Amino acid sequence: MTPNQIYLIKKSFKLIKANSSNIGKNFYQLLFSTYPETKQLFKNSIVEQEQKLMGMIAIAVANIDDLSPVVSAVKDLGKRHTMYGVKDEHYDMVGSVLLKAFRQELKKEFDTETEEAWKVLYNIIANTMKP
Repeated sequence: MTPNQIYLIKKSFKLIKANSSNIGKNFYQLLFSTYPETKQLFKNSIVEQEQKLMGMIAIAVANIDDLSPVVSAVKDLGKRHTMYGVKDEHYDMVGSVLLKAFRQELKKEFDTETEEAWKVLYNIIANTMKP
């Protein structure tokens, strides 16, 4: 990631964090309406899932300058996701919906450059999670 991408993620995350509840709810509504087949992958309460999702994003952002301390935890998370039935194509679905949820909440603050920065971070995390 470039220094500017890191800056854009940190800057936009302040807004994301302030609106995390709305973004979490919107994310799962969008995910299930866009990709209804993903709903069967979630056994826990969606409120719990929203909190886990936003918590994982917060951890990634907190460690964005050096993601190496979280690689092991992300790999373990990926293994658990595989046990739940998550396939490689689900990561692309989740990534596109997550960016859409950010865009809908942040509006003009989520410009093309900021979106590209988040894509890079998401892909790093998703590729680390994949088996």
